[in-house]
Amino acid sequence: MRGAPAVQAARVNPAPRAALRGTSTLGLNVPKRIVRRRSFAIEAEGVALAPSTERRLWRLARQDAPRTVAAWSDAVAPDDRCCAAPRASMAALALGDRDLARRIAEDALRLAEDFRDSWNHGNAIHRAHTVLGVLALRSGDAKAAVEHLHAAGAVTGSPQLKSFGPSMWLARDLLSAGESQAVLKYLEQCRSFWSMGDEWLRLWELKVRRGAMPNFAMHLLG
Repeated sequence: MRGAPAVQAARVNPAPRAALRGTSTLGLNVPKRIVRRRSFAIEAEGVALAPSTERRLWRLARQDAPRTVAAWSDAVAPDDRCCAAPRASMAALALGDRDLARRIAEDALRLAEDFRDSWNHGNAIHRAHTVLGVLALRSGDAKAAVEHLHAAGAVTGSPQLKSFGPSMWLARDLLSAGESQAVLKYLEQCRSFWSMGDEWLRLWELKVRRGAMPNFAMHLLG
């Protein structure tokens, strides 16, 4: 499901560069050297994500979702199903099919046990727990949702997670539910496998600590 919020910079509604000239960005004290050297993440988080932009991102995600689910349902070999299940579980959830999302996520966890040496193992664990956590929170079980969040963050990584980073779907939902400490722990967990995301993680942590909601626009689905 990376294809959806991966419309990336053009869809993120970045802050004007003029807003980055000072030493304070996002209401935070950001050193000038960071503003000069690493402006993209600051721009992406510089203003609140417009509701219309968020709706467009989810609409794009749902466009590809049926094909992603079909790739899992059409897979016969267990290793093919293991590769397809992580993205398919999130696709089903994006389509609003909670029962199918749960079934695929649980299938991903079962298959992950048989393919521990697979490059896809971390993806399966991470995305399956993200989906199950979102479903738990929607059912009113915040405790289970937090447990799934931290299980998603406990992975050792994968080529995709190390490069593009984790999903922030469940983290965002838990922030909306007031679970900021659980989300801060998750962000710290993500450092263990997403070394390329240090700037994003620092910005998100700063925003969470001051009670603001990060945009997470490029990282909702992971």
